[in-house]
Amino acid sequence: MKPRTVIIVVVIGLALLGISYWAYQSINLMPVEAADRAVQVDQLFRVMLGVATFIFLLVEGALLYSVLRFRRRPGDDGDGLPVHNNRWLEVIWTVIPVIIVLVIGIYSFRVLTDIEAAGPDSIVVNVHSRQFSWSFDYPAFGVASSDLHLPVGRRVRFLITSDDVIHSFWIPDFR
Repeated sequence: MKPRTVIIVVVIGLALLGISYWAYQSINLMPVEAADRAVQVDQLFRVMLGVATFIFLLVEGALLYSVLRFRRRPGDDGDGLPVHNNRWLEVIWTVIPVIIVLVIGIYSFRVLTDIEAAGPDSIVVNVHSRQFSWSFDYPAFGVASSDLHLPVGRRVRFLITSDDVIHSFWIPDFR
């Protein structure tokens, strides 16, 4: 490769990394955090958003470059040059995504195990779903309510059952 091409590729790569880092630092699409574990989930989300931004910009940049650089010239009605078996390219575009998926998968698993670990002083809340309502039973306190009430700073373990529907119980602020 020519030195000029190397410089251009390095500058574009650094620009993509800069934009990805900006997306990682600046964009927060989550609601306000209401639980300790929300910090870890938000961090994971921002990392994945930064990686996705980098990959998106890289692919779109390569696509735009290819469209402009290899467009059909006026009067050129021939076929393009045949390209056969570039093993290094095939290895690279296979190995890099595998590494990215493995790293994100391991990081996600670590975050999941951290946030799902129940502490010894966890409060148990029995959550019961019906078609149009939720009910919450606090066996340690002998209280039942249709509104969820939790003490600040304590871990909670939700035991979820359902009468007639399949529900997912998710509190956005808790993640």
